[in-house]
Amino acid sequence: MSDFALLDKVFAEIFAQAPDEPLPIWASHNIMLDRRMTTRPGFYRADEYPWTWELQEIIRTRHVWEKTASDGACVIVDANTDGANKMRVHQVDVMKGTQTGATESALNGVRFCAKYDPQNVIFAIDNARQAGEVNEIRLQPTLRDLGQKIFTDNVDDASKFILKLRRMIVYFLGSYSEANFTQKMCELGIADEVEEHGSKTTIEDLRSRMKSSDRRLLVAMSKPKFSGGPIAVQYANGSSHVAEIACPRCGFFQQLE
Repeated sequence: MSDFALLDKVFAEIFAQAPDEPLPIWASHNIMLDRRMTTRPGFYRADEYPWTWELQEIIRTRHVWEKTASDGACVIVDANTDGANKMRVHQVDVMKGTQTGATESALNGVRFCAKYDPQNVIFAIDNARQAGEVNEIRLQPTLRDLGQKIFTDNVDDASKFILKLRRMIVYFLGSYSEANFTQKMCELGIADEVEEHGSKTTIEDLRSRMKSSDRRLLVAMSKPKFSGGPIAVQYANGSSHVAEIACPRCGFFQQLE
């Protein structure tokens, strides 16, 4: 192989063009989940958690498209829908239940970034054991399967609580203490289960790590436990969208609970 051919191959791998398709669809073609990650091993199933599509697309595009429906409700619609307003998103808050696919959706965003849109990531969760498991069991194997030159040649760059990839760093924080956020900068910050052990300043602590970025995105996710808890407060301060499904009999949309 000539030097020019080798350079072409290297640049093709480094600057791979991001596919213009919804993140759940991309994941269904590229992300293989094994038995350590799920009870239903195989490629990620885009149709299993349809209520996470908007979250995944916000992570991928940093935008949301909203349109006013005939009844006056503001609804999220597909990109480029006629009459829709495109809005930049800097924070999305998810009040989730158990096994609703939100964490895997956020990880899909990290996977996509690692391959096509490198940026530092902070993934914070409520304890060190879970942080390490998310990294070593759920994220690292799927990144290696992508085939892109994502990892460096130094095996020490992939440790339990930090991934030093070729073009980005992923920090895994197992505590919501303010000290854990210091000296770490990111463009994508994910706070999972913030209601469990998060403090009143957790969201602001994470927000401060990305405030200089124009395309910053903070994703806060948790099962709500208190009406005045961190996730409930953040959700109430936002647009408060809810997932709705159509009744199979009358077609009337109702909130998915």
